[in-house]
Amino acid sequence: MEQVLDVYSRPHDPAHPMVCMDETPRQLIRQVREPSRR
Repeated sequence: MEQVLDVYSRPHDPAHPMVCMDETPRQLIRQVREPSRR
């Protein structure tokens, strides 16, 4: 966990973008928009 916290404290560097993920305690299964009909 400490290693992850160290990543958050790094200065912004466009050459090395940071991707953050958050775990949610529930499964997200609902559509956010209607499916397209082709």
